[in-house]
Amino acid sequence: MDTGQSNHHLSTDAAPAWQRWMLFAALFALGLGYVAAFAFFLEHSEDFIARQMRIDGYEQAQTHPLRPGQTLRFCTGCNGVGHLGAGWFPPQGDGAWSASTDAELYLVVPAGRQTTIELEFSAFVDPGIGHNTVALTSADGAELGRWQVTLPANPQTQRVTLPATNGGMPITLVLSAAVWRNEILARVGQDPRRRGVRLIRLSLVEPLADSNLP
Repeated sequence: MDTGQSNHHLSTDAAPAWQRWMLFAALFALGLGYVAAFAFFLEHSEDFIARQMRIDGYEQAQTHPLRPGQTLRFCTGCNGVGHLGAGWFPPQGDGAWSASTDAELYLVVPAGRQTTIELEFSAFVDPGIGHNTVALTSADGAELGRWQVTLPANPQTQRVTLPATNGGMPITLVLSAAVWRNEILARVGQDPRRRGVRLIRLSLVEPLADSNLP
């Protein structure tokens, strides 16, 4: 075989390998594009869902102001579910579990004076830690209450005094838990949801009678 024939065979053998590399690179770039597009969609779809939950909770609170003595419950189909904003799993028979570190709640309370609410809640407690801390804050970060939940993590009832409002406008309350974990990591079950606080009930306490009145 002469030199010309040898070079011809080398070039025809090398071409398929070069094409395979180009095809691999194109497929790799296409795969990265799909991954990036999916991540973008996932992030923005979650943002959209959270934003819609905030809008729904705000509107529910605005059209359903709390009256003294009224109780909201947060189980499936109960009257308080519509007041939940972003950060919650769908309610169940025993209440609503927080699905993120911060879970929002919207209320309209009587204007012009301090009001007291009563919360019934529990929290997920990892047996390896033995306790969890639940905090209630306002939208601006002011702490309204902080409580420790220990095993067996039975529901507890706590009262909180809310500052006076101008009235008519919903206030945002944020429930958070220091530990936000699932049963698998805690080795206590198979529920994969990372949970923090379980909100069961909220009541607007009747105001005390003015002691100066006859």
